[in-house]
Amino acid sequence: MVATRTIGIVIIPTLLILSIFDKRWKYNSLLAIGIVVLSLIYNYIFTGYVFDVTYALNFQSDSVWLTILSNSEFYFKHLYNIFIPFLETKNYLIVFTQFSTIGLLIIGFYSVFKEKKHLPESLFLIFYLGLIFTYPYQAAGYRFLFPIFSLLLLIIAQSIAFINRKIELQGIKKMTLIIPVFFLIQYLPSINYVVDNQREPDGPYSNSAQEAWLTIKQNTLNSDTIYFNYPKALGFMTGRYSCVYPNNQLGRINYFLDDSKNQSKYVNHLINGGEYFKTWENHRFALYARVE
Repeated sequence: MVATRTIGIVIIPTLLILSIFDKRWKYNSLLAIGIVVLSLIYNYIFTGYVFDVTYALNFQSDSVWLTILSNSEFYFKHLYNIFIPFLETKNYLIVFTQFSTIGLLIIGFYSVFKEKKHLPESLFLIFYLGLIFTYPYQAAGYRFLFPIFSLLLLIIAQSIAFINRKIELQGIKKMTLIIPVFFLIQYLPSINYVVDNQREPDGPYSNSAQEAWLTIKQNTLNSDTIYFNYPKALGFMTGRYSCVYPNNQLGRINYFLDDSKNQSKYVNHLINGGEYFKTWENHRFALYARVE
């Protein structure tokens, strides 16, 4: 988890706090130390640095309290939209969805610690949410919630099961099925829209992106560096080194790929500076090469 994304470091406090419940201090502590050591070795092998402070520097921007308030509003809105895709247009569903989502999560966490079920998953989820709520960065949008979506569903399922166990009347128990059915029904318009329109999904496998990857592989060298807003996607699809923070390595940028739907100020600076010229373009992307 740490190697895939730095946020995976929350597994460390998860293991340590878990020791309070399972009394496996020695095992969990050694496992946590092993994760840290392997992560540092991984950083050194693949980046050349033992400690990477790129993400840590973001914490120096705003006050922690304002960041927490802003992120809470931001991520809970994304969370509501998971369960209610047309949140912005169907206003009469907003209050019930918000109440159900937050209420079920609170009850779910309460039942987890009361019954000591799903403790590793729940502790990991708590530390994960705590980190993204304090991290002053929102450009990733829904992507930070995606890795824990299954854990959120687990907590909600645990919550409904806990409520059912507390209800003695069978007729009332069956009414709890209304909640998941209510959530699922709201996906019908989205499903029908996708089926009816057969719209090409946006992303690295769209036709326009595939054209860009093929052009790069055919017209650049394996040793070339290409600036792009999504360097991991470009690197994976083309086998070329890519970067999104070029200020520290200007001399290494041989090309840059411009995305018309997500242009950056730096791209405009390169275009206007006359140091790069356009070598290829389609309706979405344009490839620029450095003037030698």
